[in-house]
Amino acid sequence: MATDPSNLPSTPRAEYTAYRPQVELVRRLLGGTPMMHAFYQVYIEKWKAETPESYAKRAKASKVYGMLSRSLSASIGMLFAKPPERSPDWPARIDADWESIDGRGTHGDVFAKRYTRDGLADGVAVILVDHTPPPKGVEVSAANEAEYNLRVIWSRYARLDIPSWDEDTINNRRVPTRVNLRESRAVRTGAFGVTTKTVYRVLHLGTPSIRALATLEDGGALALRTSGQAIAWWEVLEEVKEPNGAVSVIVLEAGVFRIASGPTAGEFWDEIPIAIGYAGDTDALLVAQIPLLDLAYCNLEHWRIASNLNHYSDLCAFPQRVLKGNLAADENGVRPGYGFGPGVLTHLEGDAEVSWDELKGTSLDKLRDGLHETKDEGGELGASFLSKKTRGVEAAEAKRIDSVAENATIQTVGIGTGDALNEALRLHAKWYGIPKEQAPTLTLNSDFEMATMDPGLLTALVTACKEVGLPIEILLDQMKSRGLIGKDVDLDELAAEMMANAAAAEAEAERQREMQVEALQARQAPVPGKWEAKP
Repeated sequence: MATDPSNLPSTPRAEYTAYRPQVELVRRLLGGTPMMHAFYQVYIEKWKAETPESYAKRAKASKVYGMLSRSLSASIGMLFAKPPERSPDWPARIDADWESIDGRGTHGDVFAKRYTRDGLADGVAVILVDHTPPPKGVEVSAANEAEYNLRVIWSRYARLDIPSWDEDTINNRRVPTRVNLRESRAVRTGAFGVTTKTVYRVLHLGTPSIRALATLEDGGALALRTSGQAIAWWEVLEEVKEPNGAVSVIVLEAGVFRIASGPTAGEFWDEIPIAIGYAGDTDALLVAQIPLLDLAYCNLEHWRIASNLNHYSDLCAFPQRVLKGNLAADENGVRPGYGFGPGVLTHLEGDAEVSWDELKGTSLDKLRDGLHETKDEGGELGASFLSKKTRGVEAAEAKRIDSVAENATIQTVGIGTGDALNEALRLHAKWYGIPKEQAPTLTLNSDFEMATMDPGLLTALVTACKEVGLPIEILLDQMKSRGLIGKDVDLDELAAEMMANAAAAEAEAERQREMQVEALQARQAPVPGKWEAKP
């Protein structure tokens, strides 16, 4: 008996299905060589006459060059070159929660960095801001909150873990009314074994379903009686395959979202407590372009070319044995097999000849050219300026233009994920009954002026200061304007400090020279740099 897919929490939306291959490509590339080799049949074409063994060998002949992962890491490094800046006067409870924001020991700054990485890799990422439930039958009070670890926790969900959602217009705002989040749970088997199962945490905005009502306690019954009020509630579902092939859905847990403490404690939530971050361009809920997708395709093309090049380079590296004519048959008229390697005796018939020939491999130059071109293209696309092509006299200006374009992309990522982190902090404050106006905020680093000074120019300026007395202030001003010195550094103070250090170094050098002279004079030896008059 077939199950209607529309009744299963695992059934994806069309938008999810459309973007899934792109997200999987990025994630697999970030997984490196072992991951891409495991999925070679998806990304490398098999030729018609190629045997499965030869196909697998060719596809795995090269490692995957990490241009995508390096660029992504460089971008995250720029955004988190400095710790996120906090707004003044964080509430004490949120400040304490920040030390282990997910309840597993992850500091909030580290969580923010990992969340931003998810967003940059996938284009979209979600934070669920939830509150740990009290034990059944326990009345919560300020005295036992710490004892039962009753606090707000954040959970990250990558794009592939958000298969389905729904939305509606409420109070003139387009908001999610259902979001399905896929989770993996550990299940003990036997004394020491552990396996996993997939469940779906479904967040709703509306009236709890009859299916969930049986699991809900008093909060669910009260919610059901709250006629006309859209409240936020949740359920954890599992899909179970029946012997007849049908799939049933069972409710493992369910609950309603209610303010945990403060003046509004006990009130129902009127929104689903999730923060959605968009790292790429978006025009719909939970849909966005992947910022580094072009680089991912370039990385894939580089791997394909490298695999073909390495495979055929191996073939060309070994001479091939060639038989011209036939092997001699034995007394029964049976021709032996063709042997290889040292110590193999070959009996030829008539004018037959055996020789060794080498493949020329002239076509491999095209593959090498393609490999260099895709590597250069990846460098131009990547945020780390990996293997840039030389642009001649325009190199410095081109670098500046590229830097501006790159910063615009990273700025978009920073704004999108920064907004989501601040939305999560607003929801965090709401759990504790803290008004929106008093919610804390974070600001990600936006100082992306990188060191764009050409090394030759820097060397020339340093040499001019040493050799021809160019004022040190000119060098420092150039270094500051090009990001080599922090914007907050006082150049006058720095110049004075450098000159004082130089004077001290000169004085120490003079002292050492005088000590050397005294030592030489004590031994009546010639003083370095002095000529002795000869009679």
